Amino acid sequence: MNQDIHTPSDRGGTRHPRVLVLESDRLIKQLVVEWLHMAGYETVCASDPAAAAKLAGAGCDVMLADVPAPFKSARAAIVRLMRESPGTPVVAMSADVLASGPTASTAIARELGAAAVLVKPFSRGALLEAIHRAGA
Repeated sequence: MNQDIHTPSDRGGTRHPRVLVLESDRLIKQLVVEWLHMAGYETVCASDPAAAAKLAGAGCDVMLADVPAPFKSARAAIVRLMRESPGTPVVAMSADVLASGPTASTAIARELGAAAVLVKPFSRGALLEAIHRAGA
């Protein structure tokens, strides 16, 4: 299983909201984790859906998941994450170039109940707003 658990350096004994980050691209994952830590979030990272599904119930407040562009795999990834941790909001992110079409990953994520959707590339502000909207 490919996973990493990170906490902000200013932990100070208080519990910070925890975000499960599912992202296969190492550089994007590093940037997202850095942005979340700067905002005071803890992160649990996974590089594939199987690892994320195992970590989904690890006390995460929000799941931030890269959603693959093909229709069937996007649907399967979101459904699996939601099934593994019911009640934990999912923020979907995708580089799907057809982000406005009905079969786009982002449209599928919205249809299945994602709390928010981010289209790559996105800003730090957009990421933090989506995480906040999701309840963390």
